[in-house]
Amino acid sequence: MAASARLSRLSAITAGLGAGLLFSVELLFARLLLPHLGGSAAVWTTCLFFFQALLLGGYGLGHLAQRLRPRDQVGATLILVGLGALLLPPSIPAAWSPDPSYLLPGVLALLTERIGLPFLALASMTPLLLGWLASRAERPERLLAASNAGSLLGLLAYPLLLEPALGLWRQGQLWSFGYVAWGLLVLASGLAALRAGDEQAAAEPGSAAGGRFREWALLAALPSALLYGVTTAITTFLPPLPLLWVLPLALYLAGFVLAFRDPRRDRAKLRALLAVLVPLLIVGWLLRGALARWPAGLLGLLALHLLGFGALALALHQELARRAPSAPDATRFNLAIGVGGLLGGALCALAAPLLLRDASDYPLLLALGLLTLPPRGEALRSGRARLLGLSLLVPLLAVALDPASALGALPLLAIGGALALALARQRAWSRARLALALGLVVALGLARLGPPDVAATRSLHGVHRVVESEGFRHYLLGGVVHGRQRLDAPDEPLAYFARSAPLGQALASWSERNPQGRVSVVGLGVGGLLPYARSGQRWRFYELDPTVERFARAHFRYLERSPAAVDVVLGDGRRGLQSAARAGAEPCDLLVLDAFNGDAVPVHLLTEEACALYLTRLSRDGLLLANVSTRFLRLAPLLARHARRFGLVGVLRRERFTPQERAAARREGRAPSTCVALSRDPAALAPLRARGWEPLPPPAARTWTDQRASVLDLAGLVTLEGK
Repeated sequence: MAASARLSRLSAITAGLGAGLLFSVELLFARLLLPHLGGSAAVWTTCLFFFQALLLGGYGLGHLAQRLRPRDQVGATLILVGLGALLLPPSIPAAWSPDPSYLLPGVLALLTERIGLPFLALASMTPLLLGWLASRAERPERLLAASNAGSLLGLLAYPLLLEPALGLWRQGQLWSFGYVAWGLLVLASGLAALRAGDEQAAAEPGSAAGGRFREWALLAALPSALLYGVTTAITTFLPPLPLLWVLPLALYLAGFVLAFRDPRRDRAKLRALLAVLVPLLIVGWLLRGALARWPAGLLGLLALHLLGFGALALALHQELARRAPSAPDATRFNLAIGVGGLLGGALCALAAPLLLRDASDYPLLLALGLLTLPPRGEALRSGRARLLGLSLLVPLLAVALDPASALGALPLLAIGGALALALARQRAWSRARLALALGLVVALGLARLGPPDVAATRSLHGVHRVVESEGFRHYLLGGVVHGRQRLDAPDEPLAYFARSAPLGQALASWSERNPQGRVSVVGLGVGGLLPYARSGQRWRFYELDPTVERFARAHFRYLERSPAAVDVVLGDGRRGLQSAARAGAEPCDLLVLDAFNGDAVPVHLLTEEACALYLTRLSRDGLLLANVSTRFLRLAPLLARHARRFGLVGVLRRERFTPQERAAARREGRAPSTCVALSRDPAALAPLRARGWEPLPPPAARTWTDQRASVLDLAGLVTLEGK
């Protein structure tokens, strides 16, 4: 008994620490990848999918290891842990640079090479511990709850403690020490398992029926897929920083812990709350473009998405916990959870960007999640639930894969119909709620009314759309307009680049004084800067997403009509500038940073190291222009701090419209904007000062570096004033 009690204690500590290390290294490695891949939700979702795949591999190894003798299990585990230690600390080779056209395979290959073995060792430990405890009639859900509690602590500790206090190199060192300590705990747990059951044969894995395995996997897949959907929704509108990645995953894990702590508890009020929340979330998601005009409203919507996701994940995890098997089937149950998690990740991270033209998978998953919850513990595999799910899935996919303009409302009508059916199944709910669901069907259809898409597609970086309205052609990425062109005057600069806009003023002034100048631009958009180009100039754009260049050439005319020599370099702008420096390319006379006019600000383009690179690529009297027209962040104080650090002079101009001016600006295709100009040479800023540009604001209290860029630093940069 003493040996069994010791094993139970050691197992809980080992599982908790291992899970904390698992999830903290996800964030650490994704943070290491950001300077190489740019600020995109794709960085995190790709890492998340990879780690889910390895998690499944670890669960599979742990499940298969139950067929070995206990001594062989302990020996094989220690060998795997030792091999993983050879790759410490976590790092990325300085020379690594992925091909933008094959971004996903390159990232997955790097992750496999640099962190695969230690992660596999960590992932395989929980099922091994489950197997070691199984012969002592221990409840497997207790160990799963301890493991997920450790995961939650690891997730929260990284952005709140480790990232603000330590640089990336120190974080990697600390994680390596934690891995070594965990390896010693694995050794102690293995020895305790051998003492507690030295005379016992290896436990035979359970033989749950295939139907139960599929049921477990499906229930695990839905919250996993929803995790991807809500994470993408949040990081589309906010900077891609680890704390913003952590929030949905922390809610996911908290739901798991609560569900397995008390799996028999009936949460009827939770299901009633979801009946109201899910329709509101879908309507809010459809109206996110309109809400984006009011930042406070958009932030409220994002908070509502987190609340709804957390509640739905908890309800789905509780359905999973209710079906948890007895101890002999614990490792198979754990394996089914891994299969479901990977399936959900594959659908959202891989299949959806390739197959769907828009982000309709997210509202679809919300509806399916509500539909899956049984009203009174009804079995998931009932024919009625399966039929309703298929009736929703098939028409949505058929239309999303090849939509016709006349059928544009059909996907959302299908979602609304599914919600109505889901609500109708709940006998205790009032007619008023059923009427609300039926009204939602009409609202979903009306939300699709408007200008049809000229083109639409989806890449790892978001949903790309080209629409025409009121004589303009607009390019939208996510919910943000990234460029427009007037159909009857294709050479007229618009939006942030209009002649009256701050950036337009600066470009016109500089181009007039430098007819033979060299220009580098980070961020292509639709090429809306090119109306300011002169025939003797040379322009080079750095663009992260190949889809952006394809849309700019196919649907807009700025590139083809430019009088200057223009070339586009695919890949991250910072990496492209570094490559130009290594190749000995001539410095440019003007550097324009146009990657901040959305909301998912690429953090790695705003660090001190990035600013130092920009200065090496600028001529001595060169000009740096940064379009910082974001909705939620005041980036000018951060640039002011960099200016003080590097001895630069700078000026700022904000363009804001009164309510009376707003309607006229919209008719003319102009947009409010903010631009910062920096230079070593005060004379380079003289024409801008003459036009009323202001001095830079007081510098930010803390700076961003490649080693340290904490979300806690945003407190002094956030604004809810809107544009």
